[in-house]
Amino acid sequence: MELRRQQALELPTAVRVHLAAGLLAALVLAGAADAAVPTTPVYDSRGNLVGTPFAPQPEEPLLSKKEAIGRALADEKIADWLERYPEDSLTEEGSFDEDARTWEVKVWSDLPDAGEVALAKVDDASGAVTEAWTGPQVAWKMARGYDGAFGRKINDPWIWGSLSAVFFLGLANLRRLLSVRNLDLLVLLSFGISLYFFNQGEVFTAMPLAYPPLLYLLGRMAWIGWKGRGSPARALWPVWVLLAATVFLAGFRLGLNLRASNVIDVGLAGVIGALGRTEELDVSFDGPVAHALRRTADEISRRLGRGGPTGS
Repeated sequence: MELRRQQALELPTAVRVHLAAGLLAALVLAGAADAAVPTTPVYDSRGNLVGTPFAPQPEEPLLSKKEAIGRALADEKIADWLERYPEDSLTEEGSFDEDARTWEVKVWSDLPDAGEVALAKVDDASGAVTEAWTGPQVAWKMARGYDGAFGRKINDPWIWGSLSAVFFLGLANLRRLLSVRNLDLLVLLSFGISLYFFNQGEVFTAMPLAYPPLLYLLGRMAWIGWKGRGSPARALWPVWVLLAATVFLAGFRLGLNLRASNVIDVGLAGVIGALGRTEELDVSFDGPVAHALRRTADEISRRLGRGGPTGS
């Protein structure tokens, strides 16, 4: 080391050797210490446990249980729903997920047939409520609007809207836009509005929107039944156009079913699903009706290119 206006400071050779040796020994010991930390349980020759892997202590949550519960109860959706229940009937519980770093808050009511009435998830880092579910959405996850819960690709707004437009243009009276026929078609298509909100998890908006078209259709059918006839109608498009559109749309829908759809409990309650479950549960299912159903299920599965539920 060179100092201004001073002679260079030189360490004796012996001191430099000792310093180098000390640094080398420190590096060797550090490496040996890291290598000595077991990653799996260590046993001696007699099978006795002599070493265990190092398990780091989990990081403590930033929010306390009381704080997490308070933030969940302060959420507008949760608070509005809990106003329906007496305060002394409610019980709250909070649990922390160390992997997701979130709090799960559950609220029960001891009123008859009430049970769990609210569920919320609170982010530990920000304290924000990331999920809030009430009423039927607590027990029924399908009512939460999770992507792909029902139908999958068919519920894409562009696909559903396009199919609705084709349905209307193919059957509407374009010469008389203000006709009962067009009104009937629009009422049928209005169910799509309820479906949209249901797919978004807005079940309390979706369900009331389904009642007006149902009431209209009930009145319309009663009117047709009373008069004995419906509105006069005739095809506005050539038959070959309607036939071609029908074949194309049927193939398109079948393609969606095979490539981008799912089956829930209602679909599995059909013939194939029922027979498959009897095989899984080893349930006796015999008789002429059973054999006819089994043959039908196997034939459907064969035509779809799959093995039947009975293993054929």
